[in-house]
Amino acid sequence: RALAGFEARQDAAGSGGSNLCAEPPEVMELSARLAGLLHLQERLPEAEPLARRALRGREATLGLEHLETLESAYQLAHILYAQGLYGEAQRLYRRVLRGRQAALGGVHSQTLTTATRLATVLESQHQLGEAEAIYRQSLQAHSANGSEIDRVEVIRTLRSLGRVLVKQCNFGSAESVCRLLMNNCEEMYGLANVDSLTSMHALAYVLDVQDKLRPAEDLYRRCLDGCETLLGASHPQSLETLNCLACLLNASGRLTELDPIFDKILTQRLRTQDPTTA
Repeated sequence: RALAGFEARQDAAGSGGSNLCAEPPEVMELSARLAGLLHLQERLPEAEPLARRALRGREATLGLEHLETLESAYQLAHILYAQGLYGEAQRLYRRVLRGRQAALGGVHSQTLTTATRLATVLESQHQLGEAEAIYRQSLQAHSANGSEIDRVEVIRTLRSLGRVLVKQCNFGSAESVCRLLMNNCEEMYGLANVDSLTSMHALAYVLDVQDKLRPAEDLYRRCLDGCETLLGASHPQSLETLNCLACLLNASGRLTELDPIFDKILTQRLRTQDPTTA
């Protein structure tokens, strides 16, 4: 409404100008803000033209490499990625990454966040080798920040790197990354935390697929205890961990231990379907 009102006032005053691309800063700002709001509401087809308008306006008035222009390109890339338009999103993220590296440096938080976003797009396009390389470069850059390191972003990047390594069946490297991820989560959040438990489950899985069954079992059991305490026995994450433990015991030939676990799984699943089930 604010954007439409401003445009109406501009029309009433007469066009007069010859540069139709160089819109007033107020219009570009309102377009960007409205695009962001629509994005949050998942109204992506409506957000996209507004984000494009803001980008075109800032390119015309501020130049291609201005930080506000790069922010508009970053916003548009987000919206395109959310719609599955990976090709154009990748090109925009690369452009923003180059611009932020030049303007802010390789270890600036905005540069590193952009690199991670680019890697996420590449992962979605199954370009796993390049995605892995970018995640690793981002981790090295975070380490270079020393006391200013963003632990939350490090955890997010470790999680992404571990996922890419698993997709490539590089379980040895994934094990090292998942162990580092679990340690970081436990240091940052403590043991009674969903992120910590999820990272523990990830490490258990990577050990499991490498037939490192004893340490995998220990982690599954720790994870199960934590999930049931924090989330409840009928929570999907608790049931998934219990199911993984059952599969591990079956692979180990420990069949006599399976009956109580299967009974527990069945009981909890029935409770999720009918909360009145005893």
